[in-house]
Amino acid sequence: MSSSRRRTAAPPSRGTLERTEATLVDRYAHLVRLAYLTLPPELGRHRTVLVAQALVQRALPSLPRVPAGALLPRQRTDATAAEAEEDWLRARVLRSALAYDRRPRGWPARLPPPRALRPRLPVVWGLRLSPHAGGAEEIALSRALAAAPPAARAVVALRCVDDMPDERVRELLLAVGEQDPDAALATADDLRAHAGADASALLRSAEFDACSVRTRPTDLLRRRRRVRLAGLVAAVTACGTVLTVSSTPTGPPDSSRAHPMRAAQITPAQLVHTPSGNWADTARVDFTAWPARGGRTDDNALLGRALDTWAAPPPGTSVTRTRSTGLLPPTRGAQLLYAGDIDGRAVVLLHDSDRVVRYSEPLGSPDRPALEVARTDEAGVTTAAALVVARRDGAVRYLAAPWIADAQTRDLLRPDTPGRPLHTTKDGITDPVDAPATTGACTGLPVLQLRSSVRIVEKHAFLVTDLGGLTPAHLTHTPSPHTGAPARQPREATGPAAL
Repeated sequence: MSSSRRRTAAPPSRGTLERTEATLVDRYAHLVRLAYLTLPPELGRHRTVLVAQALVQRALPSLPRVPAGALLPRQRTDATAAEAEEDWLRARVLRSALAYDRRPRGWPARLPPPRALRPRLPVVWGLRLSPHAGGAEEIALSRALAAAPPAARAVVALRCVDDMPDERVRELLLAVGEQDPDAALATADDLRAHAGADASALLRSAEFDACSVRTRPTDLLRRRRRVRLAGLVAAVTACGTVLTVSSTPTGPPDSSRAHPMRAAQITPAQLVHTPSGNWADTARVDFTAWPARGGRTDDNALLGRALDTWAAPPPGTSVTRTRSTGLLPPTRGAQLLYAGDIDGRAVVLLHDSDRVVRYSEPLGSPDRPALEVARTDEAGVTTAAALVVARRDGAVRYLAAPWIADAQTRDLLRPDTPGRPLHTTKDGITDPVDAPATTGACTGLPVLQLRSSVRIVEKHAFLVTDLGGLTPAHLTHTPSPHTGAPARQPREATGPAAL
């Protein structure tokens, strides 16, 4: 085992911190790209960009005050010292990126890692950030990297972007605590072979550059409502503080007074109900355009139990959430999507900003509730086209979006077989659809083929399928380069070649 200076190098002394910071500024884009490629892809592009920037900016703790001129990069005459500075910074960034989203030993799996272990992110108000989209080859490489372990992604970045030899990469992985660097190197070999001879050029493209980003606004209307609500809450809090200070209690505290957390919790009457025809006359065709449907939308007792369980799941509740999805209580902007009885259970679907929640309980016995939370921050016409409303005996029922005009089922293993019509109730509930098999022989791959209404701009057919989550996966297709088709964004997987 190698015992080179890089594995045991100490942090820079105070006398060299200025030079180390100059190295960080000089190599900032490379370090951010390394962190961006290593971080978990489940964070989403916006959050990954912010976390990568925060990890690199946090690489120099306790920096003494220096003149402004010292922050500029400068020429170095000692190549070995400069190399050691870069390796020390890479190790700091890589160790933090590999440890991100890692829970301490004994930490409950259903809870996110402690905030104390995560960096404070740069403040970005009203914008969502993401690197510029690349072509078909960059997208294919991004998907392959997302399926690889974090250490392997880091190896690919160090090899292809920083041109580091394997021996230095292995030493760096050992220095940050990686237990099996050889396995990471082998996986990186497979990824590089998958990308072909242009792997270095692809990884240096804008698709993976977290320093050159595009911006878009967040939900402007919802943000305006929240700002007004925050101002109202601040005013009420200030008035309550003045009243509390000016009053002089003369007796024991009233035990019947409402608990502050319970008083802040929303009630069924405060749930947002979108008008039924709003989806056909709005620029945002996503979950915010869904009307409240189902036979129990006025059942305040059921809705109250759903909101109480979401705010504080009682013991015995089955809680399922997608990775990097918070379990924060619902806000006053929570929206009711569905409430009704399906397959022996009462089901409530709620939407809150970038989350969808499904609450269910057995009919006649609300003692064994279930709660499922999923992220929907990239929802649109296709990705907000349906939600899984019930599962039973290997089959799935969907709640289709109001803009779905036609639904069919088809089998991807039989691409030449036409789709079969799928019956949908007036509330948008489909008949049971077989879910893809997870064990045994693969005798079929059932998918839904949905067609949007002529009343919205996006009039087209598309495919979705169940992968075990609350939101079905949207299936797209990128033609092979050998077909001669020009490279562009993935398209709908409904054509003969795609099927």
